[in-house]
Order: sequence, then C-alpha cells, then structure tokens
Amino acid sequence: MCLVPRGRTQRLQVPLSNARRFPTSLCSERDSRRLLPAGRGGPVAEVCSQWHCPKHESARKDLQGDVAAWLSSQDDDEHLQRVADIIESRAVSGAGVGVLCPTNRQVADLAHQLRMRGLMVSEEGAGSAASIPAVAALLDLLRFASHPGDRAAAYRVSHSPFAASCGLVAMETIDRKGRSSALEHAALAIRQRIGADGLGEMIADLVGEVGEVCDAREQFSLRRVAERAAIWDLDGPRDVMDFVRIIEQAGFGSPSDAPIRLMTQHKAKGLEFDEVVLPWLDGTLAKVRTAPCYPLTFDPLEPAVAMAPGMSAEQREHAPVLEAFQNQGYAASLADALSLLYVSVTRPRLGLHLVLRPSTKDPDETLTPATLLRAAIPELNQEFIRAMDEGGDQSSEPFWTRSGGDFQTGGAAATATHVRKVSPVRVRIDAPPRVVSPSAREQSGSISQRWPLIPGRARRDGFVLHELFRLVRWLEDGTPDAADVERAFDEAALQLGRPIGRDLRAELQCRFERSLEGPLGDALRRQAHAAWAVDTLEAIPEHPMLVQTDSGVIRGRIDRLVIGRNASGTITRAAILDFKTGSVRADEARSAARAWYQPQLDRYAEGVAALFGIAPDSIETGLLFVE
Repeated sequence: MCLVPRGRTQRLQVPLSNARRFPTSLCSERDSRRLLPAGRGGPVAEVCSQWHCPKHESARKDLQGDVAAWLSSQDDDEHLQRVADIIESRAVSGAGVGVLCPTNRQVADLAHQLRMRGLMVSEEGAGSAASIPAVAALLDLLRFASHPGDRAAAYRVSHSPFAASCGLVAMETIDRKGRSSALEHAALAIRQRIGADGLGEMIADLVGEVGEVCDAREQFSLRRVAERAAIWDLDGPRDVMDFVRIIEQAGFGSPSDAPIRLMTQHKAKGLEFDEVVLPWLDGTLAKVRTAPCYPLTFDPLEPAVAMAPGMSAEQREHAPVLEAFQNQGYAASLADALSLLYVSVTRPRLGLHLVLRPSTKDPDETLTPATLLRAAIPELNQEFIRAMDEGGDQSSEPFWTRSGGDFQTGGAAATATHVRKVSPVRVRIDAPPRVVSPSAREQSGSISQRWPLIPGRARRDGFVLHELFRLVRWLEDGTPDAADVERAFDEAALQLGRPIGRDLRAELQCRFERSLEGPLGDALRRQAHAAWAVDTLEAIPEHPMLVQTDSGVIRGRIDRLVIGRNASGTITRAAILDFKTGSVRADEARSAARAWYQPQLDRYAEGVAALFGIAPDSIETGLLFVE
C-alpha cells in the first residue's frame, strides 16, 4: 500500500536501489554545498543517509491496498476541479476519505468546491478570516469604527460593499480638508449603531445588505461571524477590537462526522483513513529560511557549539564556514519535510491517491514531493511522461496504479476500493422502506442545476415569513397581536442562529400584513372552502408528515393543512397549501412555479390520503404567493 515500508524500520533509499545517483540527481550543484564537508553529496544525500522510516505500529501484513497516481492541470482552478472530481468519485463508493493539504487556505478552497457539489465535508483546517475577502472587509469596518484614524482600514472599507452602509464614498474622492471630519462622522455612526442595536444585530443587518454581492463561501463565513457576535453581546458591552482579535485568531473550519475529512498534513499525524488523497505535491519540499542567526550542533540533544549571523548567498561565497551553518538549517528543514511526507503516505488503510500536475522540470533538478516520488519510482516517472504527452489530465482514470504490491503501468487499471469482508449480522428480513421527501424529485442535469443556491437573504426572509404565517388560523378571527408577532421573530432568530435586526423586522412585518390584504388573505378565510359543504373546518399550520404508502415512507412538513369533517367527525375533505415567499409576480412565472411544485404537492396529497383514509380526489392543493 505505502510507498515506503510500514512494518519495519529502514533507511530511506531514493531512488530505491540507486543511492549513488540520488545526491546529485535531486539537487542542483549549488544545493549540493548546503551541508558540512562531511556530507559528500550535499544536504540531500546527508539527510537521506541519516533519515529513517520509523516503524508504523498499525501496519498489517495482510492489508496491501492500492496506490493510484492521477494527472491534473497546471491551471489552479482546473486543478481544484480535478481534485474535487477524484474525491467525489471515491466518496460515492462509500469509503471514508482523508484529504491532506499543505496549507489551511487549500483546505478551505477545496472544502468550498466540494460543498458546491452537494457533498458533506468535515473541514478541519484553521483557515483565517484574512483569507475570506468579505470577512476581512467586515473586520476593517470594525477597526475603522474603533479608530477613525486608521486610514488603511478606512480606505479598504470605502472600496468595499460595506461603504454604503456606513455612508462612505471612495476615500480619495473626499476633499482633503474635510476628510478627517467625514471619516470621524462615519465611524461615529457605526459606533452609535452598535450601541443602539448591539454588535450582533448590527453585523447581521450588514450581512443581509451585502449578501447579494457575496459568493456562497463568503455568505457562509459572514453568517458565522454574525453568530459569534450575537454570543459576544450576551456578556454586555465590551471593546469591539477584542471581538476583531477573536475572529482573526479563530479558525473558520467546520469539523463534522462527514465521511470526507479535509485537513493539513500536520494535523493528520496519528490519524488513519480508508483512503487518502494528496492533492498538492508540486510545492518545494524544503525551503531555505533566512534567520538572523544560525546555531551549529553536532548532536540534536546537545547544546549548540557555535552561532553565526545569517548572511546572503553572495556573502557566504566568501566565507565557507558560514555556509556550514546555513547547510545545517536546510538539512533540518529537509528532514522535517521528509517526515511529513512519510506521515501523509502512511495515513491510508486501503487506498492512496497521488495527484500530480504537468511539469517540464527534470526530477533530477527540482526537489518537490512529486519529483522525489518520480525519481524514486522509475515506472511512475515513465507513465507520468507518457500521460503528459497523451493529455492524461482529461482522463477519468489514474495514469498509474500499484495494487497488492505489484506495479501496474496501464492507465486504465481498476481503482475500486478493497473492502475488508466480515461476517454480517442480519437484523431484519425485509429491506427497510424507502423514505421519500416530497421536495425531493427526479430531475435531470448537474447537482448545481437541480439544487440551485438560494440567496442567503431570500432564504432567511422566507423562513421568517413562514413563522409569521403560522400565527394565522382563520383570518376572520383576527390578525396576530404585537406580542405574538414579536415571539415569532424571536423564534425565527433562534432557529436561524442569528438576530433579526429592527429594520428587517419592520420590513418583513409590513410584507406579511400587506399579503393578508390581498388574494393570499382570502385563502386564509373559511369562505375559501365554502364549497366543501362540511360541518366543521380546522386549519393546521406546519403539519408534520410521516406516513407509509405503497411507494415508500413520505416524510415532510405541510405549510398549511385544512381539513373538513362531517357531522360524525369523519374527515372527508382536505386542502394542502404551500407558501411561496420568492418574488414571483407575473402570471406566466406563477404558472411555471405551479407546474414545478405540483409533483411535490401530489406527494403530500398521497400522504394525506393514506393518513386520513380519504379519496385522493377529495384533496385540493395550491400555492400561496406572498406579495
């Protein structure tokens, strides 16, 4: 399974049987002088002669596994899509997948791509706020509010979507004489808004205002900042800059129990996965770090015997002894990098996937994880070159595999995951019933076409309006009072996990009351069902649905269910009404919406018929469009 033996300790051999060629083949002539004179082949040879593959305690002789190498694109965006394709293809097979990246930024970018495909991802990186432009702009706004003299933050805010919210225009367009006064006035307005509404509510309002110009990842991150701000407010007034520092230090990952786990290579130490994907293998394996001074030691457990100042390569040419100090620092970095690569390739139990990008560089001259592996495994290098010549980055198959300890150089080798077989415990005879959600329907097209991302603001408004319509049983009995409306807003805020600002509450309440005065309000009166000729009518908001039918188990929730009973109390009629809060005003658009949602309503009708034992033709369905 692994590219280095897991069950015993041995010295590193790269290439596997040609240690003599390795010192000069994987480093340049200049690199070969980075270690003390005792290292004849330079730092790479010195490190490889001393570095050992430590024993992997969890290794099992009967667990061979597969290694597959994939060719990706040199373009960063295409490479990200290619890696997502590979991960998705492995995840659908049912395997647990660990994706190990060099940096937290790569973890965050890849997690976003996978979420856009509808995949459940455990993002275990510690991505910083600065890597998300919308969050960085929001933090700049808070810095500017606390310190109007922070001209750098003010400039960035004035060129961000938040500028209109605080009354700023591009800072360079403000007259110099009045610039300080204008900035002070804008900062004061933000502080007053925080004082009146609280930091959480103010940020929630800002997030709503800029949601339409943010992508999905930015919307998700801004909402998380708003949630933390709401918790921050619970302890009373505090310095806003303390909140800024907390967000800057907090990780924006979202760990979960999802089968796809994304993390950095460092964080994978001590963990194991069914399969592991290594997407970024083309970065420099070890970098020469410039430091003010370098220690020299002949034993890592002993104190340094000498210190030397850090100097440029040109200066070290005239002082070879200074080169010795630099060499030892480089050797330490290289040994650490080799250890990290070893950790990465020994994490999988069943399958290892190496993603290589096209490169014209000779592996004898460039030291990266990819070129090291290519130089160590000649068959891999040969197939890599062949795949590049044949455009292998477009193939849906790996260009090289090693299975069960034997090399396979065919590009179409099987990549199925080996699953350990155990004796199953049979707990039931019949297959479990198929659970169907009425909102889930068979559609063609890609995942993004079948489930288009609903803008965060529209989704939030729809959720709040549904809470308000829950208050109405029969409109002729009266409209909800102020206390009930306030409780509905509070309940919606709890469900959303963020506060609902005062202005937004007023806007949605106005929209709710305006809808009650139109055709929607007529549908909420008893007169709308006068033709039923029943003795009693009952309106049930948010009716839960879980019922067994011939086609499976139907599970969902009906926005408004109206049932009619005869004199004996038997249910004879029913109506299923679904609120739609999107902006759909044209007749043709409403007709299209009815056609689109009719299969969903038919599924609900099937469930109601089975639940109450009434004829399907006695059930009405319809959409209620909120103005």
